[in-house]
Amino acid sequence: MKKEPLNIFFGALKDRCSKAILGYKNKKNNRYELHIYEVNGNYHTGDKELDMSDITGEYAVLTFCKRESLKAMIKVLQELDSLWEKEENTAKINIDAEELRRKILKEIAV
Repeated sequence: MKKEPLNIFFGALKDRCSKAILGYKNKKNNRYELHIYEVNGNYHTGDKELDMSDITGEYAVLTFCKRESLKAMIKVLQELDSLWEKEENTAKINIDAEELRRKILKEIAV
């Protein structure tokens, strides 16, 4: 039986966060870890610090045994960010082109 992947959504809520990401070196196993926690509604986007009492559960732990693995993850996230930015800029260009087309049609109609 094929197991479905765990989907973790970030940014699904407008101004609140339902998840927090914390990264640190685990002193027990001497490895670097990224923890994805579930938090209650008291944590808002842009908050600088997370009150540990707001954590209500844990979704996942990513453990990086080699620095190269961490760098590979960062590279993938940077590529994803670049793709997103490119699409936003393309959408803005399309919107600007549509506005220009409307203005031209309006002027021609006069």
